[in-house]
Amino acid sequence: VRRELSDRCLAVLDPESAASIEREREQQLGIAKQLGKKIAKTIHAKDKTKAMVEWRIMPHSLYTIQQKKQQEKGDEDFFVFVAIAKDRDGCYDILKLFHTLFRPISGRFHDFIAVPSENAYQTIRTTIVGPDEHIIPIRIRTEEMDIQEQSGILLKCFDSKRNVPGFSWLK
Repeated sequence: VRRELSDRCLAVLDPESAASIEREREQQLGIAKQLGKKIAKTIHAKDKTKAMVEWRIMPHSLYTIQQKKQQEKGDEDFFVFVAIAKDRDGCYDILKLFHTLFRPISGRFHDFIAVPSENAYQTIRTTIVGPDEHIIPIRIRTEEMDIQEQSGILLKCFDSKRNVPGFSWLK
């Protein structure tokens, strides 16, 4: 909801910038898909435990891209790659594969599975130097963590039967 709202607000407040970023993001999609296929093929070839059950590209919101450009970090990634693991241990198996097969970037690693954030966000974030020296941001999590990340507090509000860690205060 927040993502969609921020993109819609940007389109109203700065339509030229929003359109420009959207065009640029669409141009980068082809490159991202090719990189994603190469990375997935490399990981699947070495993933003996079959820990990675899904691999996808998730575009950053237009607003997020605009913020990164304004901060001039030199970090204009338009996409993040998401690896879904079969279980919690699988997340760490996948992380080990990424850090063994590709060069991790120092200072760009956060383990929100071992230490979830206050809003119960759980994922492993890392950034690697991938094929052709592209900087690749990666998120590794289980399917349940992915559902919680996408739905957040709404998951608890609309699915009261599900015990979602971190939202017990809503009772």
